[in-house]
Amino acid sequence: MYLAFFVTQFVTLGLAFIVPNYVQLVNHSSSTVAGLILLPGAVLGAVISPISGILLDRLGAKKTNYYGCDFDNHTVTSFEYFYLQFK
Repeated sequence: MYLAFFVTQFVTLGLAFIVPNYVQLVNHSSSTVAGLILLPGAVLGAVISPISGILLDRLGAKKTNYYGCDFDNHTVTSFEYFYLQFK
């Protein structure tokens, strides 16, 4: 359980570092554009955090983690499906 959380946080923080640097250095865009690319994820995180806290209080950590991992798996599976369909 801790390994999955560690990997998820590692990937999230890594992408939060790599994406703006890629936009600025490779695409030669401004830091404003790089920040605006990250803005939807930050807003979504701010909206989802209180909802996640309420679910954690009501359902407990085990069920909340299970549903979160299940949601992540469905998301990755659908990304793979659409990638293969439009390749």
